[in-house]
Amino acid sequence: MKLKRKSPSEKIDQKTRKAVDFELTVADMARRSEKRAWRVAGASLLMSFALGGGLFYVIPHMEKREPYLIMADATTGTASMARLNESGAFDRMTASKAVNQSNVSQYVIARESYEPGGWISDRDNRVMYTMSSEKVRNGYMAERSRGNPNSLYNKYGGQAAVRTKILSIVLADAQPGRPPPGAVVRFQRQLYDVATGAIRPLDNKIATMEFTYRPEIGLNEKDSVVNPLRFHVTKYRVDQDFSTSLGEFPVNEAAYPQQQPSASAAADAAVAAQEDAAAPARPPAPSQLESQQEQR
Repeated sequence: MKLKRKSPSEKIDQKTRKAVDFELTVADMARRSEKRAWRVAGASLLMSFALGGGLFYVIPHMEKREPYLIMADATTGTASMARLNESGAFDRMTASKAVNQSNVSQYVIARESYEPGGWISDRDNRVMYTMSSEKVRNGYMAERSRGNPNSLYNKYGGQAAVRTKILSIVLADAQPGRPPPGAVVRFQRQLYDVATGAIRPLDNKIATMEFTYRPEIGLNEKDSVVNPLRFHVTKYRVDQDFSTSLGEFPVNEAAYPQQQPSASAAADAAVAAQEDAAAPARPPAPSQLESQQEQR
């Protein structure tokens, strides 16, 4: 049997076909790898957009504080917790007459009182900030500004304080189960002398206010302690009360601490009294001598 020898041309064709097949295989693998890379890149891009959207959705809720109300049964002592923005529990709380009178009284006292400084002044400012709308808050800041010549600071400085006494609170009519839209408050301002402890009536006024409750307002922990129900005053006006006189509601001085004389002042007074007792009697004045002679 004879073996057929391959001609050089056949060998060249065979090697050429192998080379072409190799190039086609490499090109096909490159195309497949490119398609796979584009698919991975597209999936990564979609995942990045999804994660970014989820992050923007979650961030606002991370700092959100939800107010809760813990109520205890007076008979059994069982405690129940409810969110204040739930219509049932929130409406029951804000419709209470005692709750509304407490918020109104706290607001009027904080706004109309004046303290030269200290913790009481800081708390009054915090009450005004957390319970007032922006318009009402700006009016209060302009009224108490040191640039205002009629402000209480420019009038009294650190020499006196203004105390507020609530005389009456009349809540506006409201629908059943709903909070009242406003209130009328009669109050008396009293001037307290820091140096002597003396107190006297200053004036009688009437405050007319409109308010609402906004549980969606976000407050920090300190502000939530001051205003847990998100009491929000939208309008506030004060007029002079001419229907009552200052003497109609006398000042209870026992309710305010009187400044006691210091030990050094008492000692000085005792020494002066002893010196007066030990001093020799002074001769009478000429006018006294003439009057005595006339009487004789």
